[in-house]
Amino acid sequence: MSSAASMTNQRLDIARKFLSMPSSEQKWMEPAFENAALFHLQSALMGLLQEVKQAYHLSSEIDLLKLSQDAKSKQISIPVINELMELQANQSSWFSQLQHAFEASLKCHPNFYNAKQSNLIVSAVDDRSASMTYLNALTELTLRFREESSEY
Repeated sequence: MSSAASMTNQRLDIARKFLSMPSSEQKWMEPAFENAALFHLQSALMGLLQEVKQAYHLSSEIDLLKLSQDAKSKQISIPVINELMELQANQSSWFSQLQHAFEASLKCHPNFYNAKQSNLIVSAVDDRSASMTYLNALTELTLRFREESSEY
């Protein structure tokens, strides 16, 4: 059975592969590749939260708010959870934008591409660049969490 870290890495790698698919030959497939990447980025986030749960022996569900509450009830400060909570509160953060893009994609929101006009990250760059921003930020956060965890 794979470890939580291995599963998280796999999801990040799969998202990276979808985002690096050649777009010139299969332009019509770009939305599918982006949606697949968003799914795997969200899955990688769940993997990171699973890693946090295991590392800190938390008992709640794999949900950011519930893990935060569980940590507070045990009087534990978890930097990665605190950072994600701050990012979630900031609507212009990469994390909030990722959550919004994933939700719109998951629910097949008819105005998914129109909704992107209010997305500060996406409106400034193309879809693939925005998803790469999400991928890079989530990868960096995951690596920082693991580095911090190994120090203790």
